[in-house]
Amino acid sequence: MLKKITLYILLLFSVNYITAQTADSYIGLGENMEKGSKTKNAAYRLDSALYYYRYVLDNFPTFRQECSKAMFRIAGVLEKDSINESIRWYNRIITSPNVNDKDKGMEVMEVYANYRHNSCLRLATLYLRKRNYDEALQWLYNAQYVYKYETYVGTAFENKMVSIATIKFESYKSLDYQDSAIYALVHKMLDTDVKYYLKEMDETKNNVVDHYTKVAKIAIKYIDQTRGKEEFKLAFNKAIKKLKVKKDKDRKSEKLTYASFKLYNIEYRIHSSIPKHRKVQFMNEIMASTFYLQLQE
Repeated sequence: MLKKITLYILLLFSVNYITAQTADSYIGLGENMEKGSKTKNAAYRLDSALYYYRYVLDNFPTFRQECSKAMFRIAGVLEKDSINESIRWYNRIITSPNVNDKDKGMEVMEVYANYRHNSCLRLATLYLRKRNYDEALQWLYNAQYVYKYETYVGTAFENKMVSIATIKFESYKSLDYQDSAIYALVHKMLDTDVKYYLKEMDETKNNVVDHYTKVAKIAIKYIDQTRGKEEFKLAFNKAIKKLKVKKDKDRKSEKLTYASFKLYNIEYRIHSSIPKHRKVQFMNEIMASTFYLQLQE
């Protein structure tokens, strides 16, 4: 009797495994169609991709991981010509109790799928396209604070933070909130460069800086168009000379501090990963940042 039960369990496991593999193969067919759509027969290939993804949802409804991936792929395909339908699918992913954000990642360097975080980012981009900038900013808030990006790969994390900062910049820029647009990029660059500034590890510092070389150029170009580069330099230098160092209450046990200064009535908080960081250290590291160095050119 025990042998029969064991055999039944093994058979059931094998059937489930084969079925999951089948479901995943349909997703693979859809992804291949999507890739091919960039070369020829785009409409036909995208329709075919949607067919395969929907086939997974209709025929393998109990396979949570495959269905989550299929929903995300459907939302992505629909972005091009059916924005409202795409928005509906991304919302469905965010609210679904069956979606697990810690499924295997779908992209290069993605440890986890982060379906909800990525859906928030996509929704922010779509609302930016629809010129609903307040809604875009709300979804960016959700991406940054509600459905945080989970990973243990620093490069992947910084890539996401760059995306958030860039979409914020575009949203504030479109709303003509000039100083908020500047803050979105400048604060992110400074906070990252200072937080990971390690004198004895130049290679580590350079890896972080590389995230922001292009972003710094975008920020400085916009600063020159709005505040004026020279006027901004004077205001910025004056602001950092007045910075105050405060205790980081959220990381009290680590004895970490942050620098606080105001620029155009907006508070900038620049954190450090080194305990008991002092004013002179913060100032030196701000002036060694990618943004500051490019600002002097």
